[in-house]
Amino acid sequence: MEKIITFIKVKLIELAGIVTIFSGLAYFISLTTYSANNISYVFPSDKNTHNKFFSFFYYISDFFLQAFGILAFLIFLNLIIWGGYLILKKRIENFSIKLLFLILSIIFGALFFSINIDQSFWLPDNGFGGFVANFISEKLNIKNNSFGTYLSVV
Repeated sequence: MEKIITFIKVKLIELAGIVTIFSGLAYFISLTTYSANNISYVFPSDKNTHNKFFSFFYYISDFFLQAFGILAFLIFLNLIIWGGYLILKKRIENFSIKLLFLILSIIFGALFFSINIDQSFWLPDNGFGGFVANFISEKLNIKNNSFGTYLSVV
């Protein structure tokens, strides 16, 4: 009976890895096909969206691109790596620590882009840093485009 439970547990972890990889790929497709000019995702309209299957991921990618800017691509990369790790290693380790470091790296990376490279034609509303980094840099008053200021904050 214990072998059956172990077998089922391993297969469920592999299935979670496959689902994680496919959701990461769908998220990547929605990130690469994102257009700020397409308002049908923000405001309801009678027009059909490009693909109904990816509409959930389009909303997610719009939120993450506006919140964290260009660092939203880091989420895709982590989903693919975590899914591959689940398939190959067949165990879940330190998930909360990995999630914590993912969040911290996204916030500090977005803050870096918000301070140093804030001009974007692809993300015109909040720039490469997103509104989270813009809010943090406004509250800390470090919006003078110098790398030394960023290092003094960290």
